[in-house]
Amino acid sequence: MFIGREAEANAKFAGIEKRYNELKELVSHVEKRPVVFSGEIRGGNWYAVGARASWPSFSGMPMPTTS
Repeated sequence: MFIGREAEANAKFAGIEKRYNELKELVSHVEKRPVVFSGEIRGGNWYAVGARASWPSFSGMPMPTTS
């Protein structure tokens, strides 16, 4: 935990943010991107994350449209 260590926490976050942005820039020109499925297996069944879950919007994935 970083209680009382805000400067250290900010430095670690800044390093992670910098690397994330470097990687994001590196792949910004890629036109064909793979589809990634997320979920878990329980009792032999695959449970996928719902289309309206918060992580797809956070990750920049387009939300599916309904007809």
